[in-house]
Amino acid sequence: MIILAYIIGITGGIATGKTTVSNYLKEKGFLVIDSDQLSYDALTIDDICINQVFKYFPEVKNNNQIDRSKLGEIIFNDKERKEKLNQIVHPYVITRLKQVREAYKDKETIIFFDIPLL
Repeated sequence: MIILAYIIGITGGIATGKTTVSNYLKEKGFLVIDSDQLSYDALTIDDICINQVFKYFPEVKNNNQIDRSKLGEIIFNDKERKEKLNQIVHPYVITRLKQVREAYKDKETIIFFDIPLL
């Protein structure tokens, strides 16, 4: 017997309906992994990412947390610093996506990855 886990990407720009599709699939009982949520997690719960952000963006440290508004202002106006943030966050997101894939590799299931920049 062959067991297959299918991974399907949901992608698109802003206001293309990704959230609507993802919510619909969740309502139908499918597993949907939101890469935006993983990015948020990288900056709020992952100590390695948080400490790297503090190292390269010390001005965003506020009560040992990342001031996401200030970080947003910085990366909106500085392409190089935005790339640095991506170098911190993207490996975390990719690792988490791989962990989900690995956890379901022996199960017959469909997993949707909501990834705007697939």
